[in-house]
Amino acid sequence: MVLFRFDLTFYGEGFAPEPFALKLEAQGVKVEWCSENTEKAFPYLSVSPDKEFSTQPNVDNHLHWFCTLLDENYPALRAGGVEKAVLFTEVFYEGGQCNMELFNHEFYACAHRCALYTPLSAYKISLTEWNKLEREYRDAYA
Repeated sequence: MVLFRFDLTFYGEGFAPEPFALKLEAQGVKVEWCSENTEKAFPYLSVSPDKEFSTQPNVDNHLHWFCTLLDENYPALRAGGVEKAVLFTEVFYEGGQCNMELFNHEFYACAHRCALYTPLSAYKISLTEWNKLEREYRDAYA
């Protein structure tokens, strides 16, 4: 099994994330944000689904959730100062070769509409770490 974790983050030097954060929080979205604008950091808004992890059979649900969120909010976010949107993807697996299909044509169309960056990090982890993540996943979906 492969576990995925996603985080969608919006950045912009002139971005004021608080109104967007409050709106999304009111809708039940997990949100982290900062309005600090310094030489080392721009304001950002980071959102993630309520279920932290996803598996291959459920990954389309997570990606659909992100596309819906983007379709509903991205124009206003851009108008509010967002300069860059990034979907960070982390892949965790234990053992040998890891094959997967992650993004489908619907997601690619959404990513194109929003000029979305999609970095992916893959982590081969020990059996002990895998068992811990798998327990967290099972508990989240129980």
